[in-house]
Amino acid sequence: MIPSPRSVTTRPPSPADDMDVSEDECPIPEMPSFLPALLIECLGYPAGLGAMVACQSWRQQAERIFRAELAELRTANDCVAEYLDLPKSTKSTISVAFSADHRRFASTHGDHTVKVVDFDSKEVVSTLVGHPRTPWTVKFHPTDPDIVASGCLGFEARVWNCTTQICLRKAEFNRAIISLSFHPSGDILAVAAGTAIYLWDYSSGAPPIREFVHEHPIRCLRFLPSRDALIVGAANSTRGEEDDRLTFQLMLCAFDVNAAREDASSHSTRARLTSSPTSSLENEPPLVAREQGGGRAIGAHPRKVLKRALFYNDGGFDVSPCGRFLVSCAELYVPGAAVTTETPPAEEANEPPPPPPLRLHPSTPSMPLPSFVSRSPATPGSNSSFFGRIFASPQPSTPPRPWSVTSTQTPPPPPAPLQEGRYRPHLVVVSLTEETEDGEGRLLQAAPLDSQSFSTNTTEAGGSDIVTSVKLSPTASLVLLGHSRGGDGTSSDSAPRVVSVTYRVGDMARVDVREEVGDDVNIARFHPTPGRGLIYGTKQGKLCRMTPRPPTPPPPEPEPACRWEAMWKRGLEPGDAFDVGGVSGALASYLKRAPRPPEGSTALVPGCGRAYDALALARHGFDRVVAVDIAPTAVKAAQSFLEDEADGYDDDLGIYYIQIKGTRFTKIEVYHVDFFEIPDKFDFIWDCTFLCALDPSMRKKWAQKQKALLKEDGTLLSCIFPICEKVGGPPYALSVPLVTDLLAPEGFAAVETRVCEGAERHLPGAMAGDDAPGTALVAWKMGK
Repeated sequence: MIPSPRSVTTRPPSPADDMDVSEDECPIPEMPSFLPALLIECLGYPAGLGAMVACQSWRQQAERIFRAELAELRTANDCVAEYLDLPKSTKSTISVAFSADHRRFASTHGDHTVKVVDFDSKEVVSTLVGHPRTPWTVKFHPTDPDIVASGCLGFEARVWNCTTQICLRKAEFNRAIISLSFHPSGDILAVAAGTAIYLWDYSSGAPPIREFVHEHPIRCLRFLPSRDALIVGAANSTRGEEDDRLTFQLMLCAFDVNAAREDASSHSTRARLTSSPTSSLENEPPLVAREQGGGRAIGAHPRKVLKRALFYNDGGFDVSPCGRFLVSCAELYVPGAAVTTETPPAEEANEPPPPPPLRLHPSTPSMPLPSFVSRSPATPGSNSSFFGRIFASPQPSTPPRPWSVTSTQTPPPPPAPLQEGRYRPHLVVVSLTEETEDGEGRLLQAAPLDSQSFSTNTTEAGGSDIVTSVKLSPTASLVLLGHSRGGDGTSSDSAPRVVSVTYRVGDMARVDVREEVGDDVNIARFHPTPGRGLIYGTKQGKLCRMTPRPPTPPPPEPEPACRWEAMWKRGLEPGDAFDVGGVSGALASYLKRAPRPPEGSTALVPGCGRAYDALALARHGFDRVVAVDIAPTAVKAAQSFLEDEADGYDDDLGIYYIQIKGTRFTKIEVYHVDFFEIPDKFDFIWDCTFLCALDPSMRKKWAQKQKALLKEDGTLLSCIFPICEKVGGPPYALSVPLVTDLLAPEGFAAVETRVCEGAERHLPGAMAGDDAPGTALVAWKMGK
């Protein structure tokens, strides 16, 4: 059984791995309540406790992995495409690689440059110039984000510091550089040139040494995370049967890094690289690759894990982070229509059948499926994935063996009609640890592709969707195929064309097909952090960054005026919501104890509502009471209430008169105005649940405004409500210490603090009852 690609990691998890996904969107089952007791009873206390801790650890790991896979799936299905602003001289984009810190990526172009781009800002931070021809491949150092290597069609490989744009090392070969790969240790660089592989200990100053030779050109290579093996892709001697496709064999070679270092040390001619080089080797002669002296580091008898692979360059295959399987495109034998077959001629009867191709075993997959995929095998027409139909096709099988006839036995009855078959391109997942009888890697998954996906006929391929790259997502749960229309990319039209197709590895379900106008993709790959997006480069010389679509922001919170006005317009009746239905019990108890104010005293009631309390203050003896509210409908309700309660009304001035003794009248003025825009000063301010209705960010401004509105010897009486453990608002929970911390810096001091009980409590309609929040009444004066 092969471990899941997420069971082994080759890098420490980055903070971005834990995506901000709510628990409701990706529920993880909790450990059953009976499991701890069962484990302890069955295994004993120490072992049972250890197993329980391990289960919790596995659950946490599964949760982290599930979140990462879900983030990747969202990225594949809903991205925002943005083209990078590159110089107008930029030509075809060939290869793309990400740095070890995931912040930058490097791309090679037909203008002979390597460009280093910041993924987040989309800015080109470095342009590496010096290759004589187009760089065909680029790779970042596995741990140092400043070191990048590139190889070009002009027989030259270079190692750069992409931050300082300095060429650290360069070497010359006898063939074009098609692929290169850093060893996981970072000190050895494998270079594919022509039919040979060279190992280059670039930091030691030694020249590259030829270590491996194949009879046919080598198209790609890649070190495995295990550090002791190398994947090599070399051309087969003949083209494929269909559409004259050129096929490749992917081989697994043993690798001895110590032998490579020993060979390099014996040929070192220059000083080792320093960590911060200050000078470029641009003007120095390149190191010349040695054709002799190696041969010990790479195993001479590689195992062919995939014999009929199809790819364009070294972007056409990928290895899982755990190093247990690879994904690529390959030819598989698929039966065709049934035909009637006559008895074969005698001279052909004993000929051996064609070699058996890879077989597909969907019923017994050896690779565990991703966490969100059913393990039941897919059948034609089924829909086992929640993102779409599984693309089923006739299962690849071995071509039938012809039967023979001998003179000593009766010919058997005519056989059933045989099926003619053809080799067809497929997207395949192949094991690197399990073998079939003929030594190939066990086929884990396969999905059919269009027959022209790898056609070399430009005329026929024009307008077709040709696969140009195959890359896994960071968790290896998805595989991304880059697509090109074929041809040289110079023709253009306004019709959208396929640029990428995403499959789910677990069941080969196609989860996304992306189309753009005028793009022919040479290379497409995921960002190495799950859920961050992907990048693709085109024949037209463009780079497109695709990032997850930002979540739709929640509707903005209405402005305070709009929020309170909406409540009043819905028909706020007396005693509903925050309406008390009469004078606040806290204010009524205070006025019973307080002496009548001197003549000419003024009072302010912010957030007055129906003006119950404004009327009480006027009747208590304040000559002028100003009641304000930010909601127009509340002001109208206050005016309506006062018209019924007042002893007189001035239509022209909008003043309500209250007779308190003999011929003495006090007056109430009601205004639709913002509290923070009131210009006057007052002897008395009654703040009743006005502070708790304000957003907490406004509290400091509230305290400053209270100071500005209060006369020198005036009194601020605040009803501190609700006193509770409530979260959010309005109303927002308050407390005496909280209000003290707000007012004390402005010079206020409490002269009376009273905890209200019984009828003295403030009881709005929505919070009335025995379990109503607490109320405190505090009188403040400016400190002397």
